[in-house]
Amino acid sequence: MAVENPFTRFGGRPVILDGGLATDLETHFGKDLSGGLWSAKLLREDQESIKAVHRRYFDAGADVATTSSYQASLEGFASVGISHTDALRLMRLSITLAIDARSEHMANRPLKDTRPLPLIAASVGCYATLLADGSEYTGIYPADVTEETISAFHISRVMALLGSESPTSTTQHHQPDIIAFETIPSLLEARALALACSTHPILSTFPSWVTFTCQPNGRVAHGEKLADCIAALDIAPSIVAVGINCTDPALCEDLVRIAATAAKGRTVIVYANSGEVYDGVRKTWIRKEGVVGGPGWYAECARRWVEAGADAVGGCCRTGPEHVRAVFEGLRG
Repeated sequence: MAVENPFTRFGGRPVILDGGLATDLETHFGKDLSGGLWSAKLLREDQESIKAVHRRYFDAGADVATTSSYQASLEGFASVGISHTDALRLMRLSITLAIDARSEHMANRPLKDTRPLPLIAASVGCYATLLADGSEYTGIYPADVTEETISAFHISRVMALLGSESPTSTTQHHQPDIIAFETIPSLLEARALALACSTHPILSTFPSWVTFTCQPNGRVAHGEKLADCIAALDIAPSIVAVGINCTDPALCEDLVRIAATAAKGRTVIVYANSGEVYDGVRKTWIRKEGVVGGPGWYAECARRWVEAGADAVGGCCRTGPEHVRAVFEGLRG
């Protein structure tokens, strides 16, 4: 059975993604996101702020909301004393909050705005989110972590998000439009996702995207070629979009060209960080000398990414609604 690509609803126009959810929670709402759960901690502590961030991105022009579940996992919630039942509820809540924000936005959208209904992308961070050690930027996992280990981890998280944790689950809740496997750092994890999305009865029929965190010279964080990582996904038709995220914007134009060639008709996505570098030890972002990083500069980067072959563009860490608004105005305004 063919899997529908939800990006096709936009008719070939550049799709505008949202920006950094955690960034806006920290900078605009003053939230402390320290700890292993990152923004997912607010699923229990402050749900209204999460919904408000989604609204801010929709109002800025985003066609896609990425849920607050990037760092959320059953194991991660258990590590801070949250029960299995409550962890499942919180993970599903991340989708409901985004959908509710979309409904509120649509109720207040001007009638002259005829853009399609925005998509809800359920965020599933890489295996590094379980380790909470910044290894999404290196791809260096413990030696005993195998392709099967990573595949099982992702299947468990997606089933929790979709309310299909077990074959007997009858939980009914809102569903996302697409699964977003984000910040994938290695060929090993690409193969694990391909395995999961080609063999699992639900993942093989539910649309998803896979985006990689990259370094210079067309390589992903762990060092393999981006083209090889994308090619590894070919066995999974349900992976309808591929690309780059949380990567230096200065690298993305060349990376998009590589992704567009390797995509074989799939949607090409890019959402970079602000140009700063993450220090996984100190858990802080460091500004690079000579990087502008402002909304106008970022929008010009996005324009070049579209010219290079990107179909969907947005922001990742350290970008906010002002960046998304500038991208929207530059491409669609």
